[in-house]
Amino acid sequence: MELCGGTHVKSTDEIGPFRIVREEAIASRIRRIEAVAGDAAGSWAKQEAARQQGKFEALARKKPEHCGAAAFKSNATTPEMLQQIDARLAHLENLETGVREWEKQSAKTSKGN
Repeated sequence: MELCGGTHVKSTDEIGPFRIVREEAIASRIRRIEAVAGDAAGSWAKQEAARQQGKFEALARKKPEHCGAAAFKSNATTPEMLQQIDARLAHLENLETGVREWEKQSAKTSKGN
């Protein structure tokens, strides 16, 4: 397999930690991915953590008792930061689902009264 980003590399080990940030179809059977690597992956992780924090705070305004966010350790290594982002994303998705269900139940309960 070949990784092309304007520069060809023998393996992803040459570019360090990386994260795919976008993927799209550009033609039939042809996909394009955009990724960040090395120091840029660490910067992206910090920006993503801030974006996630905003979502956690928005959910907490709706249902404070169930919307805590895991702390993000920005002084960690880039691979560790990327793992934190993944864990926070999974937690965030679960919280969003829970809040949506809670909102549906609250709406049904208020209609019943």
